[in-house]
Amino acid sequence: MAFQSSSATDLHKKDLRHFMNMNQFTKEEIYQWIDLMKLLKDARSRNAVPQLFKGKSLGMIFQQNSTRTRVSFETAATILGGHALMLGSGDIHLGKKETVEDTARVLARMCDVVMIRTDKYEAIERFAQWSSIPVINAMSTDVYGDDTGNHPTQCLADLLTMYEHLPNGKRLEDIHMAVVGDASTPEPRSAMRSPSSAPSSPSSAPRATASRSS
Repeated sequence: MAFQSSSATDLHKKDLRHFMNMNQFTKEEIYQWIDLMKLLKDARSRNAVPQLFKGKSLGMIFQQNSTRTRVSFETAATILGGHALMLGSGDIHLGKKETVEDTARVLARMCDVVMIRTDKYEAIERFAQWSSIPVINAMSTDVYGDDTGNHPTQCLADLLTMYEHLPNGKRLEDIHMAVVGDASTPEPRSAMRSPSSAPSSPSSAPRATASRSS
């Protein structure tokens, strides 16, 4: 009798990709994601969301408190037919009785995807190195000493919002983005580093400006 492969039975998946930062994906891939996000958003408004995550589990490791990231990930997993597990600092032994490597291997045998919100980007990289399931960076505030941080999932959501409100005839490459407020936070930095705004040629480069309010 053959059973459908899952993370619990297939620990050597081919072509495994993690979502660590925006720059690891091409502009074409990010545009495909935006199209998929818009499709799913429209489907939810019609109460017709496809069960793309049916029977799957999402492990959510939070070493920082969060409202929007926690609720959005857990809600999305449920709407898509799956299940999310909240794994806070007091719930698992990560960094205490177990190493990052041990935790990554254990969760890979029980979950299908893991998302991590932590202080150190390096910790997410180490986790992904030892994980045989996809790992999502749900925000890291320190990228090798760069305290501007990295929040790629928020960046994707921001790009979808920009896409939905583009003037007629405009593309994302055509717009200028101005960040008003604290430009040192992960969200605007991730957006300004995104390859989705990268030009096809140097002459068509968009300009991104940031202004930090007092």
